[in-house]
Amino acid sequence: MSGGVVLGVVRQVHLWSGLVVGAFIALIGLSGAFLEFYPQIDAASHPVLRSAESEHRLSPYEAFYVAVRRARPDRPMGWRFEIPDRVGAIQARSLSAADIAGPQFAPVILWLDPKSAQVLREDVWGQYPGTWIYDLHYHLLLGGTGALVVGVLGIVVLIMLGTGLLLWWPVSKAAWRTAFALRGGHDPIRRLYDWHKLVGIVGVVFLAMITATGAALDLPDQTGSMLGAIWGPGATSEPLHSVRDERMPRISLDAAVAAGDSRFPRGTLKWIYTPENAQGVYVLKYRLPHEVAGRFPNSTVWIDQYTGRVLGARDARYDPPAAAIVDWLFPLHTGEVMKLPGRILWVGFGFLPVILWVTGLWRWLLRRSRRSPRPAGRASALSS
Repeated sequence: MSGGVVLGVVRQVHLWSGLVVGAFIALIGLSGAFLEFYPQIDAASHPVLRSAESEHRLSPYEAFYVAVRRARPDRPMGWRFEIPDRVGAIQARSLSAADIAGPQFAPVILWLDPKSAQVLREDVWGQYPGTWIYDLHYHLLLGGTGALVVGVLGIVVLIMLGTGLLLWWPVSKAAWRTAFALRGGHDPIRRLYDWHKLVGIVGVVFLAMITATGAALDLPDQTGSMLGAIWGPGATSEPLHSVRDERMPRISLDAAVAAGDSRFPRGTLKWIYTPENAQGVYVLKYRLPHEVAGRFPNSTVWIDQYTGRVLGARDARYDPPAAAIVDWLFPLHTGEVMKLPGRILWVGFGFLPVILWVTGLWRWLLRRSRRSPRPAGRASALSS
């Protein structure tokens, strides 16, 4: 097969993959840009949450648990409390089996005042804009099937980026001097090509990284199997249970946190999971110094709910290679690996798929219109 034929095949693959899935990719890119700051946007749109900000968190952690149990006695025992870096409303999620039995993930969410532990707001995941867009971005509102679809779309995007890079690649030293130039002049087709080319080349590395990590997050089983085959097993732990003693009550969240802090004294507490039943354990998530994950760290302490004994601990900084790679996926995908500047930069990258799709589609439509034969009557009129 000659080089020209190969290049023609590559061009067709690039063109038709973009035409078929470009709109979906643009939608995923835009929703991803929004999600970089969706908790902050959501909080800003609810004045009651802004008014809850305080320099000091006065209520003990146990007070938050008592408050959610009193507000929603119909919910299971297990609640997940997110501890914000900047003191503000405490978010608590209640996740039951019924919340994940249907096509959509739908826990109840409460926001509590950090000083009084009063419930300020209640909502359900997926029923307010920020989380609806999250579901749209993650699985196109189609549940587990949608996650598979988005993961496959990610693979298609990687093919598009690869074929686009191959089509652009200069074949000589002279060509390199004009490879980044905008030379469209007055020809709209050429101008659109130059902008499409330049946007793609400038963003190709970052788009490939964001796309690859997103596909891996949407295809966790396949990703885990592949990494395990290359680097061995990831992080594993035996199921842990509290030893129930009828003579001993459950320890408070504050006592559990004290036990967790003794294991990771330099860590920042990010999440508290309360026991789901009488045999359940406290699960505390910490962000440790030099750990790459921010909002969702992987360092964990498991604590017996009756004795306060530390049953196990995971320091994510010492994870095996396969688990360490998985730990990096989310921070790379969201840009938080580079802190706030990275997240701001990633917002910009979220608009690149839209630009690539619009310029590519527009150019293709213009080329088709030029190739289409003119109506006979109009052609006669123009030639007369």
